[in-house]
Amino acid sequence: MRSLPAGDPGVPEARSATRYLVWLAGRNRLPFAAGILLGVVWMVAQALMPAAVGRAIDAGLTHRDQGALVTWGLVLLGLGVLQAVAGILRHRCAVYNFLAAAYRTVQVTVDAANRLGATLPRRVAAGEVVSIGTADIGHVGGAIDITARGTGAVVGIITVAVILLSARCRSGWWWCSACRC
Repeated sequence: MRSLPAGDPGVPEARSATRYLVWLAGRNRLPFAAGILLGVVWMVAQALMPAAVGRAIDAGLTHRDQGALVTWGLVLLGLGVLQAVAGILRHRCAVYNFLAAAYRTVQVTVDAANRLGATLPRRVAAGEVVSIGTADIGHVGGAIDITARGTGAVVGIITVAVILLSARCRSGWWWCSACRC
């Protein structure tokens, strides 16, 4: 990952807050995309854990098949390792994305303050400028940071929904209410 802050922050898209956040994400495409991909891998691995435990119980314990139990145990181990590694790397990308967005926002604000020069106090209250440097950069960085976890959570929920909707009861179908599975 590159060092922070960026040398030239660029010209921001200032028509709306959403466009500004998209502009910020576009300045760091690779770490931003990597964070989202790692967030998806992290959450999907977490979502698959209960399904793998269920398969281990069904195949290994219920049918007394040691080979299947060992296989599903190794699948669980693999999912746990994948989840841990993806979680660590996702967090690393999230911190970088947070800091990159925060530093870029400070750079853009300082550039605007320098351009305005002596007219700044007549246009904006001093507290508003200080607020950008203390509170707003945390919110901007947090908005960029949350995209990886948020996207991963949505894909994880979809994964769980697919698993649950495709599960079959003893009679063969998940929508069967005749059996008491």
